[in-house]
Amino acid sequence: MRKAGALLVALAAGMAAAGGPATVQPPADAVAVRVDTGLALARASDEARYLGRWVALRGDAAGRPHAIVDKRGARLYVFDADGRLAGHSTVLLGAAPGDRSAPGVGQRAQAGHVPMLHRLRDDGARGDRLRRAATPSPDDNRASLGCVVVPEAFFDAVVRPLLGTRPGVVYVLPDDAPPQARWPDAALSARAE
Repeated sequence: MRKAGALLVALAAGMAAAGGPATVQPPADAVAVRVDTGLALARASDEARYLGRWVALRGDAAGRPHAIVDKRGARLYVFDADGRLAGHSTVLLGAAPGDRSAPGVGQRAQAGHVPMLHRLRDDGARGDRLRRAATPSPDDNRASLGCVVVPEAFFDAVVRPLLGTRPGVVYVLPDDAPPQARWPDAALSARAE
């Protein structure tokens, strides 16, 4: 039984690498593969947990630190290069929900003109933004111009050391679709966290 689960993981990875179908149906007798992303203890949303398992099982971050932005939950989960959860925090997000960006913002971000992920800056509205970031509800966390804004202490302790000094990957869960639409893998439904 254990071999069937391991084979399923290897088969799914091999098919995706060979350009074959990205999804594989698990055999009826497959044993769930345990993936400890730390997201269960962090009380992450089902969507963030799905994406965390997807990244871990596929090795998609390729040994680099990475983060998952849960826009619906207004949360950020940061992982070290070994895939261990290094920390999580509430965040402020763009004022307008959705999964489309303004024309040209991608090119400006790549050139360093639009920071995608930064700490909460002192800009006059800081008191209100700090209050909004600290509330338990994500409903009032839509307060930025499109950036992911992180509390200063979390940025300095977790984000900067892991994502600010070397290449990393940031995965952004969509507002308008389930993560399975962007990161499909039918076999994940048979795996435990």
